[in-house]
Amino acid sequence: MTIKILLIGEAYGQTENEYKHGFTGSSGIELANMLRDAGLTHNFQLYCNKCQEWSEYPQCKLCFESLYPSAQDMIRHWAEIKEKFNFEITNVFETHPENNDLGHIFSPTKNNFMPGFKYDAKRPVSYVLPEYHHHLHTLWNRISDSKPNLCLLLGNTAAWAVLRQVNITQIRGTVIQSQTLGVKTIPTFHPANILRDWPNRVVTLADFKKAQRECETPYITRTRRTVTLNTNLDEIKDWLSLPSSYYAVDIESGYALFTSAELQNMTPALRYSLSSQISMIGFARSPTDALVIEFMTRNKPNLNYWDNPNDEIKAWELTQELLNRPIPKIFQNGIYDCTRLLYAGITTHLATDDTMLLHHSLYPEMRKSLGFLGSIYANEGPWKLMYSKGESLKGDS
Repeated sequence: MTIKILLIGEAYGQTENEYKHGFTGSSGIELANMLRDAGLTHNFQLYCNKCQEWSEYPQCKLCFESLYPSAQDMIRHWAEIKEKFNFEITNVFETHPENNDLGHIFSPTKNNFMPGFKYDAKRPVSYVLPEYHHHLHTLWNRISDSKPNLCLLLGNTAAWAVLRQVNITQIRGTVIQSQTLGVKTIPTFHPANILRDWPNRVVTLADFKKAQRECETPYITRTRRTVTLNTNLDEIKDWLSLPSSYYAVDIESGYALFTSAELQNMTPALRYSLSSQISMIGFARSPTDALVIEFMTRNKPNLNYWDNPNDEIKAWELTQELLNRPIPKIFQNGIYDCTRLLYAGITTHLATDDTMLLHHSLYPEMRKSLGFLGSIYANEGPWKLMYSKGESLKGDS
């Protein structure tokens, strides 16, 4: 029987440790509620001792008494979920760290077993203690043996164990292949995070909806796109010669050429210079066909993409020609982009649509950055993080 989703949490809490079963406490109840609300599973069936009838959580349908699942109810519920929906649950560490503190599992002493993990903002990058290595081997073997279609990674610890990366706020909702385990994954927030930060619940439900689509097959299907880049003037003219009913437009500053670590090592004056310049402008005439006109590159000492000023001027003229065409232009945070283009002497005609504003008007409680919108509406990887990483991995909540 194919496991459609393997849900991976962090470690046992006090209730889980007592019953030696994951997600039987408050986090487990919230996880089950979110799976139900996302349409992935059914509701709890709980027994009302007063009416001696089964009813759905959270209230008896006969006497209206509040019903709350016990640990035994949760164990029974997860068994039903496994049987009916082919979903299974587990944790990275099937043990209970004292006071729910991962500090008892990790140490600042470096070892080469796994990358360092900054699981707590107040502590240094830490490494899993040797006496807990077997928990990771057990998890990896379980994934290898069961071959789930999808691993739903609940929180930074699960992302660290399966993907060897963290920063859950930025990678959540993206469809990522584990390079070490060869399994398809979607990272998202841990239900304990939801109980602490309730606005993250609606985001996690969106991730669960994506998991519902992705769990039917172990393969990642990406949309095939053609992106024309590293262009010369003739290639830009050829792309512009083809008809289009709209253009989606996005600009990047000089920051896009460098990693965060490189930017931090630059002088404030250099960082300001990079932030005030347009390094490239992307245009798309369909979801699968795009062009990038570049003005800066890190491959030359002066960072100038064009070999001579005349070619750069012609590239700006072609940009102006495109933006003046009498067809709609779609932006993401267009007020910023159009302002930066005006600062460079470029005007935009028919800037009619803005994906950020549309998303925000529909879901004002959600974040609205381009990376976030990509995690909600597309199945791409976290392209905003596609830079080289150091050995240590920094986490967030």
